Amino acid sequence: MSNNTKRSTINKKEDGGYSYTYEHSIVYKWEINKIESFLESAKSSTGMHDLDSPEFSADAKIKDSWFLKLRIQKDDDSSENKSWLAIYLFPKNGDRKVQAKYLIFMLNKEKEKIMDGLIYNQSLHGYLWNNFVFDVPNSGRGYARFANINKLLLNKNNLLPNDTLTVCVELIVYDEYITVKNPNNLLEGSKRKLSDDFKELFETKKKCDVTIKVGGKEFCAHKVILIARSSVFEAMFSHDMKENKENEVTIPDIDPEVFKKVLDYIYTDRVDDLISFAEKLLEAADKYQLQGLKNLCECSLSKTLTPGNAVKILILADRHYAKPLKEFAIDFITNNWVKFKNTEEIKELEKADASLACSVLRKVADRVQN
Repeated sequence: MSNNTKRSTINKKEDGGYSYTYEHSIVYKWEINKIESFLESAKSSTGMHDLDSPEFSADAKIKDSWFLKLRIQKDDDSSENKSWLAIYLFPKNGDRKVQAKYLIFMLNKEKEKIMDGLIYNQSLHGYLWNNFVFDVPNSGRGYARFANINKLLLNKNNLLPNDTLTVCVELIVYDEYITVKNPNNLLEGSKRKLSDDFKELFETKKKCDVTIKVGGKEFCAHKVILIARSSVFEAMFSHDMKENKENEVTIPDIDPEVFKKVLDYIYTDRVDDLISFAEKLLEAADKYQLQGLKNLCECSLSKTLTPGNAVKILILADRHYAKPLKEFAIDFITNNWVKFKNTEEIKELEKADASLACSVLRKVADRVQN
């Protein structure tokens, strides 16, 4: 006699979710000249002496906006004179909560970071950062005793070179958390790419060893990554050049917003909102020999050709040796020659570059002949 036992199997359903955020960073420098007379007059005055910086942003999705406030204040209520320089970071976020962390410091004559009167110590990096949620309108955070005024004036040659105080804030702003419920494959979805790690390395500024000054902004970067991606940077940092010795590069002829896109590509192989920046990025890609970025720009520009911009893009492509885009633009003009002939654009092309105009006319002649 056999005994058949039926077994029932219960499949346990696994459930889960995760939340994530992105961070956006900026190093903002505020230079205040004629600072000695300001400090001297403020020490013994009875009124409030505040000075606000221009507004700046880390370009977070929450549309963050910030400013620094410099304040001269007393040791305490019983003091006769004001002897301390205070510095505060203020958000302009209305009623919104903003999660951020910051590090405020001044720069001396040698461009060294000064905090609490001492040169910044990298080993204390993690302890010096301040984490805070800015959730009260018009409420700032910072240091009530950022620097002693008498010590600043006694050491003005080092701390106030050219009668200028330079205050900097390194700021990281976090987006609001995004929560994902019941992802189909949590482990598969969490796999990171190399470009994700490089992007984080760039945004957090870990182990940066070069500062790139563009317009009014400073970008911290890594020489080894710049060298690996661009032959121009390789030449700059591989020889006995000023930029390699001082670990500082000044770029006067590129808009900071455009150069940020260049760095985005160098670190991640991607560029957001390429269509809006393609023309200027093509110039930058040619200058720094970033062929991959150049190809992306050529492809983007070829999709946006119109009778109104084709001649301009043709001249741009010819100037920066973008051969595929140049040929595409010539084909576009010759295929739509009825719309172009006798226009101001063609006349301007003839004046600007007779050789290029001849290339277009030869292509038109070939089409007519065939």
